[in-house]
Amino acid sequence: MLLIDERLSAARSHRAAGRNDDAVLLYESVLDVSPSNIPALKELAALRLADGRLDVAMELAMRAAAKANTDCDALALLAKAAMLSDRSDIAAVAIEQGLALDRYHPEINKLKAGALLQKGDQKAAERLLIQALTHYPADPGLLTALSQMYVEDGLPGPGLTYSRKALAQDPDNPDLLALVGAQLSVLGNHAEALPYLERAHLLQPANVSLQSYLAETLLSLGQLTEAHRLAKRAVTLTPHLLSGWQTYVKVMAYRGEADAALAEFLAVAKQHPEKIDAALTLAGAYRICGNPAQALRLLQPLTAKFSTMTPTQKTLTMALIRDCCLTLGLFDKVAPTFLQADLHAMLGLTKSEGKDAASDDEVAAALGETSLVIDGNLSSLDAMVLLRFGLSAQESGSATTVLGASSLGDIVALMPGKRFEANDIPKAEDRDDLVRALPLSYALALPERVRGTMTSALPYVAAPRERREIWRRSLAGLPRPLIALAWDATRPGLLLEDYKSAFDDFEGTLVSVMWDEARHQLADWPVVIDAGVHFSSMADLAAVIAETDGIIGPNGVPLHLAGAMGAKALLLTLPNWPWYWHHQDGVSSWYPSVEVVKTGTIGNWASLVEEVSPAIGTFCQSLYDSPVPANARHPTLLSALDGGKP
Repeated sequence: MLLIDERLSAARSHRAAGRNDDAVLLYESVLDVSPSNIPALKELAALRLADGRLDVAMELAMRAAAKANTDCDALALLAKAAMLSDRSDIAAVAIEQGLALDRYHPEINKLKAGALLQKGDQKAAERLLIQALTHYPADPGLLTALSQMYVEDGLPGPGLTYSRKALAQDPDNPDLLALVGAQLSVLGNHAEALPYLERAHLLQPANVSLQSYLAETLLSLGQLTEAHRLAKRAVTLTPHLLSGWQTYVKVMAYRGEADAALAEFLAVAKQHPEKIDAALTLAGAYRICGNPAQALRLLQPLTAKFSTMTPTQKTLTMALIRDCCLTLGLFDKVAPTFLQADLHAMLGLTKSEGKDAASDDEVAAALGETSLVIDGNLSSLDAMVLLRFGLSAQESGSATTVLGASSLGDIVALMPGKRFEANDIPKAEDRDDLVRALPLSYALALPERVRGTMTSALPYVAAPRERREIWRRSLAGLPRPLIALAWDATRPGLLLEDYKSAFDDFEGTLVSVMWDEARHQLADWPVVIDAGVHFSSMADLAAVIAETDGIIGPNGVPLHLAGAMGAKALLLTLPNWPWYWHHQDGVSSWYPSVEVVKTGTIGNWASLVEEVSPAIGTFCQSLYDSPVPANARHPTLLSALDGGKP
């Protein structure tokens, strides 16, 4: 007769090799012989948790915890099963019992942190995880939990730091490889992300969600054929995977086949069992394809179903409606997409008797010295648009404190009336010193009289005087007009070579303002001056924009800085432009100094640039006709930035 230890050893081997059914049979055979065997109870409970058999997992975990009430692993299993089974009462008892036995137990602390996050106490969850890490610094679970928490809080940089540490402990873990790859993609490092995602795919070739994410990363790198192959396979293998369809539609849109993809997905969405999720994904697909009006039509009926929605569905619905309203210029419909109760709670306002909402004066008074925090649902470009809004600075003259990832510090430093503080450095001991902070996105929910109109704060960025002087001398004597150029790093984006035909007759000077890997494209067109090689900070980028006569480029930091400075600019965009490039009669609503030119279809810029070449020529001609001395712009703002120096 086989010994129990032999069966357990064989079961663990099967489990490690992914043969879970074989492992289950052996664990059950152990329990037939020894019903109170703790290892078999725990390991079988973990397998049942993994395959979704929550009732069985709960029963096994309770038996294990009852037999070994000082075993933290058994208590952690019980707590996890209870949380997944909506038995928060049992989970809370198991967690507290586990913490009493081992205050820093990794799995117990992860579960406790998760419970705290559900209650909205992010600082307590962060502190708990960091304290546990001081005792278990190499635990992949703790590192991953902290990483995911930071990413969800809009801090991908610190999140990536911890996910890399977790991967170093378990380098062949496909989940960790995918996590690192996803976080690199969020940061825009698609080329660096690709090897991680490809390794994860090789380890889990049947993971359809991973296939979809890999396809989107390949699309970002211009590898459209491979992206299409993976995206098509994902929706074929798992037709009900909504995230796969969203990626597929996006890839097809860049192939010029958006209508065909939408028709395919529409047939699936109509039959999908998760009606609300399917409607949300379909609306998102129309938005991706440059049809926000149709997306909004699909979203409006969902607002009547709020009472049946999950919190995630509610948040996504309102975020999509907000994005579509902003994209379509329906600015008066944006504030209602925020819950006023949330805004009032953030500002410490209490509901007055007989009133549904606070008055503008009450909101203005409550702002006081409130800080702005760049919330996690905003990209750096979203934040650049909304940072025009101040709070206390508008009336009291004091600076508005802005909390955000340290990567934004250079940009905020160029904004008079703003004081930046990095909040992406984990410091458990001093995170409670935060005064009340309003998420930056909620600036759109404030009354216009309080935050100002979208154009009232312009210009709100200026280059430091000393950097302007340096670049003025460097560019002096060059043939005018001086035109700054920006472009994308990879296809399907706009590359430097795409501009060549548009500048055949240009007699001025082209100046590159690219400072990252996109600079390498200059090797094929040496006539363009490489200013970016000398950039030491965003101040240099702003200074070059200030000292040239105009800037041309796609969506990115240079065009946003130009708009925020009031500099003359030409934005080149596809029909699915981001919300902040809404325009009327070719003039940007958020940045009136920026002309917006869009192509007729979505696709690869190599085949679309001819459409915008006439607009580039007209823009250049306007600079010949009436070049504007850039250093004469906005003396009031420049004086404010220079501390009133003449």
